[in-house]
Amino acid sequence: AEGELRVAHGAIAFAADRCAAVSGRLDLGANDVEAIAAQLCPTGARLFTLTKGDWRIRAGAQALSATVPFLQAAVSQGAGGLDLGAVNGRLTGAMALSAGTVADTSSDRRFNPVRATAQARVNGEVWTADIGVTDPAGRPLGRGVLRHDGAVGGGALTFDTGSLTFAEDGLQPAALSPRAALVASPAMGQARFQGQVAWTKAGATRGGVLDIPGLDFRSPAGQVSGLAGQITFTSRAPLTAAPGQTLKARRIEALSGLTDAEVTF
Repeated sequence: AEGELRVAHGAIAFAADRCAAVSGRLDLGANDVEAIAAQLCPTGARLFTLTKGDWRIRAGAQALSATVPFLQAAVSQGAGGLDLGAVNGRLTGAMALSAGTVADTSSDRRFNPVRATAQARVNGEVWTADIGVTDPAGRPLGRGVLRHDGAVGGGALTFDTGSLTFAEDGLQPAALSPRAALVASPAMGQARFQGQVAWTKAGATRGGVLDIPGLDFRSPAGQVSGLAGQITFTSRAPLTAAPGQTLKARRIEALSGLTDAEVTF
């Protein structure tokens, strides 16, 4: 780092002249955020102050990256800002991610890289965040809400895509996830996913519901029209459906054509 350091009356203040490289880890017990790296940049306020044990960091952030092992995800190419500090040992503040790429790090990839924004706050040991997700073209893919209580070492991330509309020249399932490869483009229709990841010191659980009001697409068995149904997942890493799930299709153009087809799995 470069800048001006002032020490006076029991206080230390550092005003940066340029961005400073930082790295580290966010200690959340069994659910740490690891390999954090970023450039913290001056915003006009003093980058760092320390007064009688109380400290504060105010900075813009760029080139942000981190891994989140318990969510099996990684953030890269991030930018934003933070105003974070501690008073009498109590952590408070806010952080904003104005842009960033989120990638799946699981061995069985669940989703393709997406763009994300987030507004996070911390008060003591409680972290909260509102998250927005888009595809690389900027089309909205849903919103998430995160809460973590460090006192108990647990929390949850809930996510809702809302109603996603697939169109020939727009959003396509195969662009969202490798697991949608059988849904060949162009696919047309709607779908919605609602899911949750919850964690404690003992581990994490993942589940969700995929709702398909209607979807037309070409499959290896031929053109599928009017696919509809709801799938409940008991795990998303690995992806596991509850027993007895049912999907129906109005018509499948296989051989001479099948109508009112139903599959239970």
